[in-house]
Amino acid sequence: MVHVIAYDIEDDKRRTKVARVLKSYGYRVQRSVFECSLTEAKLKRMIAELSALLKPEDEVSIYRLCEQCRTKVKRWGKTPPGPEKRDFLVIC
Repeated sequence: MVHVIAYDIEDDKRRTKVARVLKSYGYRVQRSVFECSLTEAKLKRMIAELSALLKPEDEVSIYRLCEQCRTKVKRWGKTPPGPEKRDFLVIC
């Protein structure tokens, strides 16, 4: 299942740590927005990792996208494509 995670964290150090955690689960689509393809187990693990870092003043939102909703996502600008749309070159 694809999840979109958006955050607003003022503290630079904590924001960097949160971004590192999210980068290990998905890819950045904007400065404070990540898309992650997560199983329920990975989602729970990610939430636990984030919870250990976050303070009450931090804001994090997690949106679950069903497959039907995901096909309706529109992108403009220089937003990078998801991993399933990237081109790869394999050299043997």
